[in-house]
Amino acid sequence: MRKKIKTLFWGLLILVSFFAFDFVFAQQKASVFLYPSKGTYEVGKNFTVTLAVNSPQEAVNAIEATLKFDPSILKVISVSKTNSIFTLWPEEPTFSNSAGTIHFVGGSPTPYRGSSGTIITIVFSGLKEGTATISYTKGIILAGPGIDVTGDLNGASFTIVPAVGVGSLASATA
Repeated sequence: MRKKIKTLFWGLLILVSFFAFDFVFAQQKASVFLYPSKGTYEVGKNFTVTLAVNSPQEAVNAIEATLKFDPSILKVISVSKTNSIFTLWPEEPTFSNSAGTIHFVGGSPTPYRGSSGTIITIVFSGLKEGTATISYTKGIILAGPGIDVTGDLNGASFTIVPAVGVGSLASATA
């Protein structure tokens, strides 16, 4: 009887340890996100979106990502690393308006821990009416030498509406 109790005790201890480890590990995930994550913009008007990382518990030192967008609705005007938490760029931020992609590999010898750490800033322009989502075809967040702490890869959705021009306003009131 005593052996069964001892076996049960160790079994429960291992089970509780497993769930506790899983809970702690889940708390250490980092996420990337776009802000604003949604919005409505006019055709032909530029708007700025920031890609940032949220990692309050784990010190992040590298991120690789490929973002996908609908090139029939959105066009990238520019991608900037200004004010980025990263100083090393094994693959500079690049974009392809024909493929509808943005790609980069960035890192820093000084790890980042915090929320809303700017990685890159993207200026888009709306090409035509519609809703365009920005999602990830690839994304990995690293802490330390190869420790994957990738959590959520949060995209965005933007609605492009017809431009309101002075000429259309004048004719509407006439």
